[in-house]
Amino acid sequence: MKISVFGLGYVGAVTAGCLTQQGHQVVGVDVSAQKVETLNRGEAPIIEPGLEDLLKQAHQQGLLRATSEAAEAVSATDVSFVCVGTPSTISGALDLRFVRQVAKRVAAALRARPKSHILVFRSTMLPRSTERLVDEAMADLVAGNRLDVFYYPEFLREGTAVKDFLEPSLAVVGTRDGQRPATELMQVFGAQVSVVNWPTAEMVKYACNAFHATKITFANEIGRLGKQLGIDSSTVMSLLCADLKLNLSPCYLRPGNPFGGSCLPKDVRAFNHFSRQRGVPLPLLKI
Repeated sequence: MKISVFGLGYVGAVTAGCLTQQGHQVVGVDVSAQKVETLNRGEAPIIEPGLEDLLKQAHQQGLLRATSEAAEAVSATDVSFVCVGTPSTISGALDLRFVRQVAKRVAAALRARPKSHILVFRSTMLPRSTERLVDEAMADLVAGNRLDVFYYPEFLREGTAVKDFLEPSLAVVGTRDGQRPATELMQVFGAQVSVVNWPTAEMVKYACNAFHATKITFANEIGRLGKQLGIDSSTVMSLLCADLKLNLSPCYLRPGNPFGGSCLPKDVRAFNHFSRQRGVPLPLLKI
């Protein structure tokens, strides 16, 4: 399969390298001439274990090249992955201008040289973003069955991104109606991929990141209080994680009623009061 990857930053470079390892021909696209030149030499534009070797091998096999011309890349490929950044604005809102620019360029290229194409958004976007982008930039192409659009969130960690791509802990892809499509691209997503609709796939990405942030914050709060009390919090958290039945499991992770019963409200209140008395506030547990 011939695939263009827009954005040669962290997600895009890893995505490009791993796609070539799977045997696909990849065209990287970026507005940065330096990144384009780096990739055309078979070198990695970022530092990530294993990526340099992947890109070097792909370059030698003729599976990888880069360009700054969006229309050229779209014309030469069957699928486009959008991996550009979605930074925060000063207010904290999500800035989709780079994704929007790529979407418009892909759509313009397809209108100039009509053909069927597949567009895969990987950039992290809030729920309903894919739907809005389609309505803004490419509704005619989708309605005319000339463009299929997917949302395929990434779950890559710095330092293990190549392994995370090739052996994902979670694989989710969103389609407009949530139905599993009959397309060769499903091989890229993987046999175990869960197919949902666009906003659900977008929400899963944020739910995962928010949960990871919550876990880190919780562990740090236990660590701060433990340090004040002279308790080894690493041992406490190791024992907590040893419980795979309740603590590390789907238990309690179902939307519905608030927590109640004879223990949870009382114990959370007591733990909060105890920590405040010792000058170690636990804002995450202030509920």
